[in-house]
Amino acid sequence: MAPQVEAVTQPVQLGEGPHWDDAAQALYFVSIFDRSIHKYVPATGHHTSAKLDGMTTFIIPVEGKDDHFVVGLDRKVVEVEWSGEGEARVLRTVAEVDQHSPNNRLNDAKADPRGRLFAGTMGHEYKPGVFELKKGSLYRIDPDGSTHRLVEGVDISNGLCWDLGRKAFYFADSFEYSIRRYDYDVETGNISNPSIVFRYADHGLKGIVDGMTIDTDGNLWVANFDNYQVTFF
Repeated sequence: MAPQVEAVTQPVQLGEGPHWDDAAQALYFVSIFDRSIHKYVPATGHHTSAKLDGMTTFIIPVEGKDDHFVVGLDRKVVEVEWSGEGEARVLRTVAEVDQHSPNNRLNDAKADPRGRLFAGTMGHEYKPGVFELKKGSLYRIDPDGSTHRLVEGVDISNGLCWDLGRKAFYFADSFEYSIRRYDYDVETGNISNPSIVFRYADHGLKGIVDGMTIDTDGNLWVANFDNYQVTFF
């Protein structure tokens, strides 16, 4: 029998960017087209949200600062203060990317093992489901606020995770229908030597690569957008 999955929150238009906060025992996520950030507490079933002025693409808690988050907002990474109730307050802009392509937006992001923010962009969606291709990039934003473009010519940035040995970084350009592996230097945050480690076509999979995470056994878990699946290898 196939596993049964139940909804845990009321519907959102495009839920993305989930982050589990172990200290708060809460799941934070965004709804891109609803322009909102969300908090869901499984123990109580309590689900709250707050609107922001732009497309929200990820939400990641800031270490050592209660109720503070970095949030993707259009092409900006901003610091937001939000208690989980009521309105959210944008405190400052941490970085703004893709100035050369002002219609782009951020898509996926995660903090690396040293707290640097890896954030990727995508081209303008000029009608539903149709994008400007090869316009996106992958960036690394260091603690001092400096921004470094690591990869160019991306269709849709997705995935982003690191292996347990801190030697590999995994990334997906969704319209490649595959997963890339890069050598990763934890001391500098640099990535190099890209290779393809998983191709959808090799496994008869349809859809595109979306969010991704890695478990304690080193398995990659991949959300397969448009094919209603989570796959792992």
